[in-house]
Amino acid sequence: MEPAAVWDRDFVPGPKFALSLEKAYGIYEMGKVVNLNKFRKQQAKVAKERQAETNRRLHGRTKAERARDLLQKRKLETQVDGARLESSDEGSDKPEA
Repeated sequence: MEPAAVWDRDFVPGPKFALSLEKAYGIYEMGKVVNLNKFRKQQAKVAKERQAETNRRLHGRTKAERARDLLQKRKLETQVDGARLESSDEGSDKPEA
């Protein structure tokens, strides 16, 4: 066998050694070039879309849904008021004379 053939066979890079050998030979893969202005605008657009989704969930209800929620709120308030031990207008601890 020739010495060159042995060298090629012994030092064939495997998949896990490919990156380290590429750097050793001066072959570098360049990173992706990013336009920061476009990146910033894209991030702002995503943030606006998230805010719009939140607003739609909070405020985008039908009239029937709002009426139902108001009715439930009023029922809950009357139940809580009816279960109080003292009325809210008696703020002082003085006995009545």
